[in-house]
Amino acid sequence: MNMKKLLTATALITAISATATAIAATPYVEGALGYAKARDVDTDAYNSSGPGFTRSETYKLDYDSSAMYGAEFGFKDVLMPNLRIGASIATMKFDLKSAQLDTITTSGTVITTDRGTLSAAEVAAEGLNFNSRINLYMLNAYYDFKNTTAFTPFVGFGVGLADIRQAKDQKFAYVVNAGAKYNIDKNMYLGAKAAYTRINGPTDEFGISYHNLAVYSANVMVGYEF
Repeated sequence: MNMKKLLTATALITAISATATAIAATPYVEGALGYAKARDVDTDAYNSSGPGFTRSETYKLDYDSSAMYGAEFGFKDVLMPNLRIGASIATMKFDLKSAQLDTITTSGTVITTDRGTLSAAEVAAEGLNFNSRINLYMLNAYYDFKNTTAFTPFVGFGVGLADIRQAKDQKFAYVVNAGAKYNIDKNMYLGAKAAYTRINGPTDEFGISYHNLAVYSANVMVGYEF
């Protein structure tokens, strides 16, 4: 994490802490480990040219699933008994499995189209690297459906930034999720959560622009309420 990201995360946590402390909310810390799967990703046309021809290429990228891990710090019962607010960081790494390549080549008045599927090794041999590590920095809000048992279902929504390796800049992201927590004792709990994350399409260092990214994930959590 570079200094700018560290300062941003520190400022966010400090602001949440100051607000929550002022209204006597309960702090919590949580760790998570799980599984993530990225939906196939399409690129915009990548254009190139040479003596006597122009070429337009588009890719449809298929990725392997990824382990996902992260942490969250926040407060429960913020402003109202059932509301939680937290700042989180999560990371995942997607390795390219295959790429469908559609090519349109124009040479004079002759237009040639071609479609093929390339393995990850063949893509790498072309000098391209579509493997992607994603770090998510999110501000999340959850609504806990409290009841008389130790079992607490919840739904949540979050907004933040996605830092994608090889992308030119960070992109806006949002997440919707649902899950449940089970209190082992007064302070510690276990939980599980499923989430859908949408990331605005980035442009990479090769100048290739991507459509919006969609990531489906599921993880288990362990947390402590102070």
